[in-house]
Amino acid sequence: MKHNEALFYTTSAEFQQQALRTITEGLEEAGKTGVRVMDSFLYTQGVVSSLNEGDPARAEEFLSRLEKTLRPNNRSHTSHYFYLSACYYLYAGKIPQAVFSARKGLDLALETGVPISEAVVRLALSRALHETGDRDEATRELAAAKGAILQTGSSYFQYLYHLTEAYFEYGRKNEAKGLESLRKAMTLGREKGFTTLLHFWRPAVMGRLCERALEAGLEVGYAQDLIRKLNLVPGEQSMAIESWPWPLKIFTLGRFQIVRDGKPVQYPVRAPRVLLTLLKAIVAFGREGVKEDQLVDTLWPETDGDTAHQTFKTTLHRLRQLIGDERAVQVREGRVILDQQYCWVDAYGFETLLETAEPLWKENQGERDFSMGAVRLAEKALSLYKGTFLGEEANKSRIIAYQERLRSKLIRAVKRLGSHFEISGQWERAVESYQKGLEVDELAEEFYQQLMTSYISLGRRAEAIAVYNRCRKVLQSTLGIDPSPRTEEICKVLKEKAKD
Repeated sequence: MKHNEALFYTTSAEFQQQALRTITEGLEEAGKTGVRVMDSFLYTQGVVSSLNEGDPARAEEFLSRLEKTLRPNNRSHTSHYFYLSACYYLYAGKIPQAVFSARKGLDLALETGVPISEAVVRLALSRALHETGDRDEATRELAAAKGAILQTGSSYFQYLYHLTEAYFEYGRKNEAKGLESLRKAMTLGREKGFTTLLHFWRPAVMGRLCERALEAGLEVGYAQDLIRKLNLVPGEQSMAIESWPWPLKIFTLGRFQIVRDGKPVQYPVRAPRVLLTLLKAIVAFGREGVKEDQLVDTLWPETDGDTAHQTFKTTLHRLRQLIGDERAVQVREGRVILDQQYCWVDAYGFETLLETAEPLWKENQGERDFSMGAVRLAEKALSLYKGTFLGEEANKSRIIAYQERLRSKLIRAVKRLGSHFEISGQWERAVESYQKGLEVDELAEEFYQQLMTSYISLGRRAEAIAVYNRCRKVLQSTLGIDPSPRTEEICKVLKEKAKD
């Protein structure tokens, strides 16, 4: 009875704790009765449960116990042992051992002639080979796995196949093919309700595929559900993905708002200002965090050292209570930092997107055909920039420094995007880019010039003249100067064309 319960629990993400408890109870019952006929099955489920929970040490222990039950005449059982060993080694990053175990398992699976056994082992072998860098052999194994999967008629194995294929294609930089395979996997997964890592024990890979799905707006609800139920951890680039199901989100560009589990955090109107000041300061010091001493000196400069540190600890405790998530703000080795596994900040996402785009711009420097990947990332970054970073705190030096850093990055991104759209003749999108730039820096005369040029190219002379008039008014009223000769020259050309 216990082995049936264990099988049920290990195949569903919601019941992993029950799975281990059932396995333990089954083995204890076998020890009491002396009936050990189901031990090997329970050890197998123990490996599965351990890998599902991300506990390789416990998986190794169950594998060791499972190995002692192997018999020379039971090829199917031994094949499955080597398959599970390959999965364990893949999870642990021991790739040569994973390849060896998968090959041993495949040889035995082929002897048994059971398509299911062949399918799962070939999938594991293809992934192990891919990790060695032998991508051609990995692709051949994956193709062979597909043949076995078709014989099984299993939707779940088709799901695993498409996930693996997507992973391989993305690894080859074949974005379109990767997306198509991922689309098939995620659609099938949603339709069938697959929410388990069973036979795909690569949490980091699964997390990255879910990132890709969210980036593409592909089965977003299902991808978010997988992330939550499988406890997938965001990768280095996940900060750029607002739709990742972050337990906590902090909006700082154009507004200040804390969102927990999709709902704005409600705090009293008279909530102690020092709590929010602490949070804003931590954000303003950036993604790498800040030394506790520096943070304390910044916020409580007039307070005695020991007293200031005690005030900080008390304030941090109250802040954690206010936002309702103890994990969000961490103190590690003397540094105070927002834990980016749990907390998303729009300003950090903005920076991450532009930093990801940077090497793509450089790869295409001097070419007319700029990387569309860089364009996509830059446009996404601009969409996050809803206004000045914590504008209401403009009198704080630390915040002003971060404001200027973000502003500088935005202006640079606008220039690059505008230039790209001009070169490719996409004048409407060039207009949008320069308008965005002027929302941030209305004194950037270069943006007025390029916006005028873009309108001229679109044949919209009246709007171009309106831009010139705005430029002249802003420069005179703010700086007391006239537009530069280049701006005047563009206006002159514009007026001459109007006479024609």
